[in-house]
Amino acid sequence: MGKVFNVPFSTNFLEQLIKKILKLSNNLENPDSNLIILPHKRIQTAFTQKLSTINSKLLFPKITTFSSIDENLLDFDNYCNNIYAAKISLIKKHLLKQDQLYILILSVINSIKQNNIHKFDTKFLDTVNYSKILKTLDEYYYYQYDRQKMTNSTKIEKLIFVIIESLEKFLTQNNLILKSQTLNFAINEIIRKWDYQNNANIFIILPQTEVSYIKYFIDNLAKYQNSYIFIRGYNKTNNKRYLYQNHIIDFLKRTKITTESIENLTTSKHTDYLIPSILLKNNNEELNLDNLNVIRGKNQNEEAKLIALIIREKLESSSETIVVQTKSERLANLIEGFLKLWDINVENLINKHSKSPISNFFLLIALYLNTENNHYLLLLDILKSMYCKVIETQLVNNFELNYLRKDLYREKVQDYFINASDSEKTSYNILLKIEKKFLETKKLIKNTTLTICEYLQIHLDLFYFLNNQSYNYDFANLISNIKKKLTIFKNKININFDEYLTIIKKLINSNSTNNNYKIAKSVTILQTFENRNIQYSTLIFAGLNEKTFIDLSFDNNFFNKNFRILNNLKPTDSEL
Repeated sequence: MGKVFNVPFSTNFLEQLIKKILKLSNNLENPDSNLIILPHKRIQTAFTQKLSTINSKLLFPKITTFSSIDENLLDFDNYCNNIYAAKISLIKKHLLKQDQLYILILSVINSIKQNNIHKFDTKFLDTVNYSKILKTLDEYYYYQYDRQKMTNSTKIEKLIFVIIESLEKFLTQNNLILKSQTLNFAINEIIRKWDYQNNANIFIILPQTEVSYIKYFIDNLAKYQNSYIFIRGYNKTNNKRYLYQNHIIDFLKRTKITTESIENLTTSKHTDYLIPSILLKNNNEELNLDNLNVIRGKNQNEEAKLIALIIREKLESSSETIVVQTKSERLANLIEGFLKLWDINVENLINKHSKSPISNFFLLIALYLNTENNHYLLLLDILKSMYCKVIETQLVNNFELNYLRKDLYREKVQDYFINASDSEKTSYNILLKIEKKFLETKKLIKNTTLTICEYLQIHLDLFYFLNNQSYNYDFANLISNIKKKLTIFKNKININFDEYLTIIKKLINSNSTNNNYKIAKSVTILQTFENRNIQYSTLIFAGLNEKTFIDLSFDNNFFNKNFRILNNLKPTDSEL
């Protein structure tokens, strides 16, 4: 059974947590044998930034989140038996979802034609470019484009929304792979393949979640002797069941872990007077509220200006970490726009979806090169990536539907075109060229006399070929840093490609983490604020009175006695 530690709410919550992890892991002496799972991606930046200031190690441990376990399945390779097979299966499930879209698309459009759904006139439908719709849907699902940015105005856009809605309904009903099913599959594979005899450490911050398969995942890992679970702000001496402690109590009950076995990281009972303390304390009258303020605005535009000015003044006076929480996307965009006029970096996370980093594409290429056979499912994942610019996505889709799906086990791509016409062979010439490049590269990396730098150059040559020599600042910076760090392996001899892949994964993980520190924004705008997970100097709750603003007299406001009102911070229009 693993060990459970209780970390109190305080300004140095992350510092206490990291110092304990460093102690338990022997100062991260072997980074690759330590995995840290955090509740969500937003705490990841704060955590890694704090870790870099406390620990000066060149290589960092693997750090992931519960919401991205499926995306980082290979991070569990030291903990599971043959997790690579699970990764291939996961990719296959993703592609099956794509394939299902193509199978359904024409039937959906035909249904619209036959039933004249939403009064689409038949003349218009006959002029629809179906291939363009196929491409749009493929991009929508594969790259997770933000639906909010697709304005439902023109007929073609309305048609796309009808199709998307129909397909999502079908996929959900048939239990095909959506995000939740992807996570579910990944977690089941990890538990099924988990090696309970290994000595690698896993550190978990208990998330506040009701998702059943994540709770199932944590409960199973708690049985592992080298698992360390951190709970936050658990009051062992009080019998009251606080709302914010429900997930902790349920976890202890499910795993049959006793309260007595929980170790406190500190004997101090002091909790600093941050917003988390105010939200979680029962006796608010005991708290000092002098640093809490109410900002009044006549409309969203004025509120955004006021907030932007306050943020600027705070950043000018000292080094601050500011969090703005609002449900309003328009208000968030207004605040961001005003701050950018003063060259203030803002991380606006309202309705934003992160893209897969280019480093993942780089590693995916290496993973394919490291396979004995030609795994076309993995190859398709590479060719469909937004970073693969040497071939059109539509051509890859056509090959998948018209050739690959009909016979998945041909030895080479060129074998699919034995009976094809000359025109078909010509149209797929670039695909044959790509396969030739892959095969040539696979031959090169079998040379065991190569140095690690030579492996990297071969890997880069293939990457730049697939990327069509497109310059990417982040990737150029990544490779520059990796080349500097490779000097620590200069005396390592007889390196094969499998060892190269392990080393390059460590370096990319370490570098991407450190890059997060350098570009960390001082201002973050969130839609949902997890107050116990983020360290900040100033917190602003914006748009609390959406469409109904506070009365100017403020006489009947509950907070009238404890809050100061900011009347003198209104910027002039010329200033903005």
